[in-house]
Amino acid sequence: MTIFDEAQESPQLITNEGQDSRLSIWMLDQMAEALEDQAAGLSHRAAGLEQEQSQIRKEIERHGTEINRLLLMLESLRSDRESVVTRIESLRLEANGIREQQFACEEEAALAAIDPTGFNGEIAPAPQVYRAPITRPLNAA
Repeated sequence: MTIFDEAQESPQLITNEGQDSRLSIWMLDQMAEALEDQAAGLSHRAAGLEQEQSQIRKEIERHGTEINRLLLMLESLRSDRESVVTRIESLRLEANGIREQQFACEEEAALAAIDPTGFNGEIAPAPQVYRAPITRPLNAA
């Protein structure tokens, strides 16, 4: 219920025993002015809230762009890490192959030292030197 409705329901408040109609009109005018002032204040508040909302949207967009940039960096780092892990595995396999050949050569040398003629009566050949294939350094992409 508004102030104007209340005034119409109880006319004795406005025309209170002998007041003339000018006073009633003036009071209604004052009430209308007060409501208009209140509406203007709320209008300014609504405009301020709209501006704040716009700023928050821009901030969200800015942070969204930053998040997307960081996600791309993360994906790049993951890819780099996977290639490094693959390279590490390749180097370890190669090192294991070299060690196996080293052990085989040591075993042949030990057997030759025990019996230089070998098991079938022949002289064992000198151990061959393993030459590993040239590989890229770890930090090379």
